[in-house]
Amino acid sequence: RVVSSVDKKVEVKPRFLEIFREENYPLEFPYKSKVVLLFQKIEGVEVCLYGMYVQEFGSECLPPNQRRVYLSYLDSVKYFRPEVKTVTGEALRTFVYHEILIGYLEYCKKRGFASCYIWACPPLKGEDYILYCHPEIQKTPKSDKLREWYLAMLRKAIRENIVVDLTNLYEHFFIQSGESKAKVTAARLPYFDGDYWPGAAEDMINLIYQEEECRRLNKKGVTKKMITKRALKASGQLDLSSNASKDILLMHKVIFVTVTWNAIHF
Repeated sequence: RVVSSVDKKVEVKPRFLEIFREENYPLEFPYKSKVVLLFQKIEGVEVCLYGMYVQEFGSECLPPNQRRVYLSYLDSVKYFRPEVKTVTGEALRTFVYHEILIGYLEYCKKRGFASCYIWACPPLKGEDYILYCHPEIQKTPKSDKLREWYLAMLRKAIRENIVVDLTNLYEHFFIQSGESKAKVTAARLPYFDGDYWPGAAEDMINLIYQEEECRRLNKKGVTKKMITKRALKASGQLDLSSNASKDILLMHKVIFVTVTWNAIHF
């Protein structure tokens, strides 16, 4: 059931806007926020077993969010019945949850969306994403297990010709292929509401400004080496202006966290 479908906007944070003001970076991105829940009738009572929050950025939205979907939260409680396995050996509940996701991806593809992004990160101990109470028998998966759970689902979607390409943010935005001439810049990364990247980018930019101030005042402490012409060229940048340098520094800082973010293309 789609229990919520609301028009929202995500506003771009001020420091990020400051770096890309000369590139006419959007002030905000409109999107449709949806909540999808799965219920099962157990002993005469409808029990919520599974939920996901999605953000849908349509064709009217400007790049880099245009025609993109973001799976922001997914959660479940281990009450699904019956507790049996399919002929392939996977739990029936896993099969059902995968089918819901694959069905949603197919729905997005038919509506004209071009890609979907998933941040595969389990909650910290004692925290919950959507459903506030989980049974004690339910374990929180580790990062590698959770990522494999999503990848197994996506491999099914590829076999069904729903997904045509699977990658992560590092491979898609940081590695230039022989055919791609797109500039490596933080402005190309999707900017989603409540996602890790916008907050992390703002923190990193603040750190860059602090390091810049330390150098200016000749204070002792940890500072970064000056961006060289060679580093600029390697990053596809030839502009030695302050904002271009900050963009490269930002990309260098974020490069270590992008592998966890899966990108799916339809």
